[in-house]
Amino acid sequence: DVLRTHRFDSTASLQTTLKRFVYLYNHHIPQKGTVREFLKRVP
Repeated sequence: DVLRTHRFDSTASLQTTLKRFVYLYNHHIPQKGTVREFLKRVP
């Protein structure tokens, strides 16, 4: 959605935004670990 609604000044600005998104997605989703643990327990 950010890419559709925001114009970036430069390639560097776009790259920084994408890096932040990837970092947040990979490191700050508490449910991510919970889902994995849940699926391990499901027979």
